Amino acid sequence: MRYLFGFLCVCAIGLMSVVGCSETAGETVDREWGTAQRIDSDHEAGAKAQSVAIDPQGNAIAVWGQAHGMEVTGYGVWSNRFTPSRGWGTAERIEASGGGGADVAIDPQGNALAVWRRWSAWADPSDTFWANRFTPSAGWQTEERIEHNDQGGTGGPRVAMDPQGNAIAVWSQWSGTRGNVWSNRFTPSEGWGTAERTEANTEHDAWNPQVAMDPQGNAIAVWATAVTVESEDTIEMTYYRIWSNRFTPTDGWGSPEPVDEHEDNTWNPRIAMNAQGNAIAVWEHNVGRSTHIWSNRFTPSSGWGKPVRIDSPDDGGHQARSPQVALDAQGRALAVWLQGGGIWSNRCTPTGDWGTAERISDDVDSNRPQLAMNSSGDAIAGWHQGDGERNNLWASRFSRSNGWETPELIEEEEGTAYGPQVVMDPQGRAVAVWNQWDGERYRIWANWFR
Repeated sequence: MRYLFGFLCVCAIGLMSVVGCSETAGETVDREWGTAQRIDSDHEAGAKAQSVAIDPQGNAIAVWGQAHGMEVTGYGVWSNRFTPSRGWGTAERIEASGGGGADVAIDPQGNALAVWRRWSAWADPSDTFWANRFTPSAGWQTEERIEHNDQGGTGGPRVAMDPQGNAIAVWSQWSGTRGNVWSNRFTPSEGWGTAERTEANTEHDAWNPQVAMDPQGNAIAVWATAVTVESEDTIEMTYYRIWSNRFTPTDGWGSPEPVDEHEDNTWNPRIAMNAQGNAIAVWEHNVGRSTHIWSNRFTPSSGWGKPVRIDSPDDGGHQARSPQVALDAQGRALAVWLQGGGIWSNRCTPTGDWGTAERISDDVDSNRPQLAMNSSGDAIAGWHQGDGERNNLWASRFSRSNGWETPELIEEEEGTAYGPQVVMDPQGRAVAVWNQWDGERYRIWANWFR
């Protein structure tokens, strides 16, 4: 789920930081969740791994992988489109040869790009990356391969888009000896370019890339890369660190640089970017038996600052993970994460000062938090939460005037639900999509906050 900020599994955070909002900044408008509904195809096989994006008019596009019996590739990539006036349409397959792990981004005109990984045959370890473009006038076009490295398997792609419809896709790919981070750029006038590496590690793996863009087409990618550290007793240890690279339309990708300063493992980075080109990154830092959430702030004038810890020091046995982050037009940031079985949050000022972490869910069996935010600083967090028998989908709204509201249940199906993705438009309306078990297989469901 992406719309400018880049996002996530899911993510995605909307590009609403570049468009105006018809409501007063900070004003809380009465809205409510509708009735959840299934949006995938009627095919007998199951569906999973959804992503969703939304444009400033509240039109949304969801993509997911859906199994197709005994096909070698196992899954196809499907999509459905939502409009506020008509609701969800009919699901359609957007590729012809199989794939999964899709991500989607959208521009203010409602044009969208979906990217996905196509698995090769079981005896073939190589995967490939593909894309398709949607326009409101013509629908989905013909799928297109966006890389030509056949050496090894791949990780899930991520894509971000600017208001002009330019996009950057990033992914990890095995070179035969190590994992590398690759990217490709799309422009409406020329289509996809040539795939290129965004990092220069020649000794160790680089994985789990994320990307965000600003309205000028500048992008920042972050990922986890392995480094070898020699301890005091000369024992070499390999740790993961968070690195980044910045893309500009004039100069392309720059030189990779570190984002964190830890001497232990760091992993699972996320990044958000706003209209001024400022960015916030968050990640997990593992030390011993504890895992914490850290953050760093980027400004075009100064680059990356100094990392700071943002999770709560007093709850959850120091086990914090699965961070998500969003940024509004003024540079205010929100982060959410899982800690001690509950969902926590923290706020950051435009100058980079984080506050005190607060718990936003009372349940001790919450998981998979997701976050969406618009240009005014309104936000929605969603997560799945166990009740002793199954997982339910819950959400909470944040406003600058009222803070986090009481979480509410947004689906009432009998089967377990997991993995929500959420997006928000400039008016504060939101769309959530998730996986829902129907007793035999997972399906794709959605709800609208209006």
